[in-house]
Amino acid sequence: MSVGINLERIDNSIANAESEAESNLEVMRQNMKSKINQAERNVKQISLERQFADVNTRAGMMIFPKRLDYDPRPKKSPKRIFVKRMKAIPGFVPQAQQENLWSAGFNTVAQTVGTVAGVASAGAAVSNAGGLSNIAKNIFK
Repeated sequence: MSVGINLERIDNSIANAESEAESNLEVMRQNMKSKINQAERNVKQISLERQFADVNTRAGMMIFPKRLDYDPRPKKSPKRIFVKRMKAIPGFVPQAQQENLWSAGFNTVAQTVGTVAGVASAGAAVSNAGGLSNIAKNIFK
């Protein structure tokens, strides 16, 4: 067994590397052409959209208000009616306005029930979490 340089094998490796490099270059060229064509299409699309926007803007500016064919006749306001002043009755004191105490009491009871329900749901959440000690451990980790 001889240890020698196999020139034919080296030449084949070089030829394979060169052909692979050329094919890679061709792929990169085609990719570059594709990207350039796409960029040109994008620029054309943007200019087309801008052109349509300009046309729409000009069309919107051409709408002018139409003048009425006639001037509407002025209308007279209705005749004012003056009411005579009421005379104050000496010594008359009107009754004080009454507040419904049942509604105020009901609102207080409803608020208290809501607060108790909130505390109960918070207690259930604490128990589901494993108690206050687990919550404290998780907070101060």
